[in-house]
Amino acid sequence: MQKSAEEEFVAFVQKYPECYAIAKSDLFMRILRIVCVPKTTTELVVAASTIKEKDMLLMLLALESAGLCRRATNYQKEVCLATEKGKHLIELFDAARNSL
Repeated sequence: MQKSAEEEFVAFVQKYPECYAIAKSDLFMRILRIVCVPKTTTELVVAASTIKEKDMLLMLLALESAGLCRRATNYQKEVCLATEKGKHLIELFDAARNSL
């Protein structure tokens, strides 16, 4: 029997409990969505203009710690991008929310 979107999301969060608090936060999910396309820290601060740079760096650190994004150096610039786990969280989250 196929799992519903909500059941798949719950199973994912049970497997990766560190994602629960992130999924509950609109702000963290917004940042995660932004880094689905690689962005430099400067681009992130511009994209999320309501967030101070220091706060943005702390949020990125939390997303990195959860394995949802990573930082890499590209052409002398540090970029942040979502991992497959982060992209999967967004997919499951959206599917569960849309099925309600």
